[in-house]
Amino acid sequence: MFVSAHESGHRTTMDRWLGGLIVATVTMLAFVGYSAYQQLHAPSTPGPKGPLAKLLNPPTPLEKAATRGLMAKETGDGKVLYDLCFPQEKQRLDLTPAKISQIYRDLVLPRFAMFKKVGEPDVSINSSHDQAFASQKYMDAQGHTIDMDCNPFYAPGGGYDDPMQGLSEAWILEYQVAKGIPGTTRSWYAAQAQGLRHDRAYLERLGVNGLVDMKGNMDSWDRLLVAYDTIAATGRPPSEGSNKKSKARKNR
Repeated sequence: MFVSAHESGHRTTMDRWLGGLIVATVTMLAFVGYSAYQQLHAPSTPGPKGPLAKLLNPPTPLEKAATRGLMAKETGDGKVLYDLCFPQEKQRLDLTPAKISQIYRDLVLPRFAMFKKVGEPDVSINSSHDQAFASQKYMDAQGHTIDMDCNPFYAPGGGYDDPMQGLSEAWILEYQVAKGIPGTTRSWYAAQAQGLRHDRAYLERLGVNGLVDMKGNMDSWDRLLVAYDTIAATGRPPSEGSNKKSKARKNR
């Protein structure tokens, strides 16, 4: 086929233009792909810490309540801890700020005095912003550690926690953590059973005859001891074992 010089020159120019366009396109795609790869695999940049983090992300009211409650547990401030109690807990245990202060002064804080604070409190809030968490780590000379916690749920004007759980923390500290016993479900409840037996008479003299859960249900010391002993022995609460026996009888 005959091709004129004019056509040949035109095609050469067109071929060069197309070739340049292809090279430019490939180069652009390669650059975009490489940039995406860099963004995907680049190490994450840590956010601000310390005072700057607090300035940019000030604590929520519930986080402030958690911090205030933790400080009250560390000092035995019965007024603040009383305000954190659920209404049913105050009523059914006949609690007063003075009683709570006395319980912390005589039963909780002397046990935590066996350990020393480590670092600063850790304060956070869950994604739904209906519960905050404040935790302070304590350590003894042997390196055993335990946390003192305040984890209030949201309530209008503040938050509700269960300060009486400080007793459980103190019992676990003395009868499990300080003894170097590994933390398991059984050892936690065995420690609480020992602590309750040791402190029961004192608590009853104050008129405190059990614990109230966050649903307002009260368990007497007798009932709690049965539960603690059963879980320490079997790893299961009494009701779970009873349900299994009932099901076994039904299946016969």
